[in-house]
Amino acid sequence: KTWSPSSYAVVLKNIFQSRTTGLVAGKPRCIRSDEFAVITPLTQATVNNGFHRYNETSFYGEDLRMVYSLPVLDWGILFKPTMWLYAFVNPAYAFSFHHYALIFLFLLGYTRLFNILGGSPVNSLLLSLVLFFTGFTQYWWTALGPTLAFFPWLLITMDLETRVFLKLVVFYWVATCWILSFFYPPVIISLAFVGVVILFAFRPELLRIRPIVGFGLASVAALATAGFYLEDYLFATWGTVYPGRRLSMGGEVSFNLWISQ
Repeated sequence: KTWSPSSYAVVLKNIFQSRTTGLVAGKPRCIRSDEFAVITPLTQATVNNGFHRYNETSFYGEDLRMVYSLPVLDWGILFKPTMWLYAFVNPAYAFSFHHYALIFLFLLGYTRLFNILGGSPVNSLLLSLVLFFTGFTQYWWTALGPTLAFFPWLLITMDLETRVFLKLVVFYWVATCWILSFFYPPVIISLAFVGVVILFAFRPELLRIRPIVGFGLASVAALATAGFYLEDYLFATWGTVYPGRRLSMGGEVSFNLWISQ
């Protein structure tokens, strides 16, 4: 038994009527259904499937290369650093490591980013803790946590004092890790916009022609790598109601949701 922020106790208690849910502290939340009803069961399926790509334990034979990042032991694992332990240790420990590695990456990453942007080490740490415990981060953590945790490392990489080629290679790897951690374009696009705003405000020198071309090509390479890895999944779901055609057209959002923005 290992610790994690999973809400899988909801399944064990409400569905399987288990007396032992493994809950140590806190309260499992039904709103975390993306995690306990989808991501964690798919992770279990990947483990039971011997970490192979196609799920032979299911009569669907589904492709486990998908929008959610799973510990499939193929070349894509190079871009899933929080899942590297699955190849070496008990899957329960690897599952726990994955979750706590994301928390560590989040806190360390935003602390370093705020420090680069001018904050003192103490204030930067406190600000990263405040950001971690905001309603949005906690509400969506077990789904969007990977995307939020890898994001600051993109900007940190851009500020590295090293050779340009090495910086671009590291940026490409971090960007690919970021995209594959949870392939959800609305969040990826939103955070990319935030990144550009931060650069305009604090690092305008990185928005000159040469840096833009270099990081732009590295970004295209990261997108191409993620697209190639998820090619079959993307083509299979492109025309489906979800996630392929999940659209909100102009005028469809209620006034209450619109004003909340």
